Amino acid sequence: MKKKVIIVLLLLISAFVIFKISSNKTSTLTGFETNFSVENSEELTRIFISTTGGNVADLKKDKSGTWYINDKYETQKYAIDFILESLEKFKVHSAVPKNGIEGLTKELAARHKKVELYKNNEDTPFKTLYIGTPNQSLSANLAIVETRKHGMADKPYYVMKIGHKGIIGPMFFTKEAEWMTTRIFEYPQLNFKQITIRYPQDTAKSFAVLKQGQEYLVANPNSKLVYNKKNTNNLVLDEYLEKYKKIHFESLNESLVPYQVDSLINTTPIAVISVTPMAGKTDSVQVYQRKGQQYDLDRNMLGTGQDLDYYYGYFQGKVVNLQRFNFDPVLFERSDFITL
Repeated sequence: MKKKVIIVLLLLISAFVIFKISSNKTSTLTGFETNFSVENSEELTRIFISTTGGNVADLKKDKSGTWYINDKYETQKYAIDFILESLEKFKVHSAVPKNGIEGLTKELAARHKKVELYKNNEDTPFKTLYIGTPNQSLSANLAIVETRKHGMADKPYYVMKIGHKGIIGPMFFTKEAEWMTTRIFEYPQLNFKQITIRYPQDTAKSFAVLKQGQEYLVANPNSKLVYNKKNTNNLVLDEYLEKYKKIHFESLNESLVPYQVDSLINTTPIAVISVTPMAGKTDSVQVYQRKGQQYDLDRNMLGTGQDLDYYYGYFQGKVVNLQRFNFDPVLFERSDFITL
């Protein structure tokens, strides 16, 4: 009988020990030091990304919900949406082996991306992530968390994004040109007051499209003459206006040095496209011809002297690359609409 009691007691003690170990493991993985995610990313109003190399990206949300990069440019919506969605899905991939904690913590301190997260327009971040190098399988990044309430965690972990195959470090880039929106004109409902295209080198081609009531009318911006609907090719006009649902530049031009930019904007553009919304200021882009290369040949295999693939654009104080494939169809002339 005694033996049975002893065996039962030993089993109970063993079960208790196993339970405590299991509980300790669970509590270790549920504390603040393993919480790398953001519960409600819509509350975020600022994300400040910096690197140990001195690069920064300061992302801020205004009252309308629009995000800006470095207080200068509106950001690409998909880029912001992706980072917000990612922050909600971060979790611990694996713990760092005990014998590697000290060395990897030093490595993380020396080389990391610092991601400061602010919510509700507060002055200090409620959470900061330090994201370091990837693991060997390229499925997670070394990271450590710091919170306003608890301070810095004692040790790092390898962190992943749920449903994402790959590392998380590249999500937090700091290059301004990669954050800024490429949108020039975007009117999905065609809710603008006026479009004007001026051709400074040949003003007879210039035209405007005015919205009057529910109708769009073609006008001569030089004489202010507005053409009657019956003298307008309305099918062509309707198809043309559809283009303004989405007109973007391809990328920021980073090949021209400052003196070349000055030289460019002091030349006469081939066209200036302006759109005035129903409310707000007019946006304009100046379109410039680019010099061609030896391989830029026309349909007769003759050199054109022009780049057949790209224009330069000057938009909001920056030189941008405009694909001719997208912009040539926008550069209509007044005669394309008028049936006189």
